[in-house]
Amino acid sequence: MDNRLNRWREIQSDIAHCNECCLRWPNHVAHPLSTSEIPNPPEFVKVLFVGVAPSRLEGDNRGTHFYSSPSDPLRRELFRLLAEQPFGLLLQGLNWRNAILQFHKSQCFFVHAAKVRPILKDAPPRQAIAFCAKRHLLTEIQSISPKTLCVISKSQVGP
Repeated sequence: MDNRLNRWREIQSDIAHCNECCLRWPNHVAHPLSTSEIPNPPEFVKVLFVGVAPSRLEGDNRGTHFYSSPSDPLRRELFRLLAEQPFGLLLQGLNWRNAILQFHKSQCFFVHAAKVRPILKDAPPRQAIAFCAKRHLLTEIQSISPKTLCVISKSQVGP
């Protein structure tokens, strides 16, 4: 196994064992992503898509996210967008596993800025997102070294 993949797995383990956000914002976030929830990235990542966080615990999707649910709204919309020109990447209609494999073969990858699930709102508090992103997302980006970064959000999540 190469050093890059070892480093990726260390980062995912750190995320799974981190409870800082849950301790700092206990009424707003819970359940960090486990080590098996985000797959290994492709060897080369042309576009790294970054969403805000997994879905909220209370609601239609109950804490699922891009990689764990084929019906994830962000996943559906991103795959719809990627089918259009200039991308022409047809992922809709493929079974769950094949869609992700093709997404990765196209040198695309997806991660969340916040590695915890919001409890009642659609996103964690901005402070939690910023804290988690500085602690974990930055190391993921450095490990992946994508050519392009694309942040996806329904609303402004920055300061």
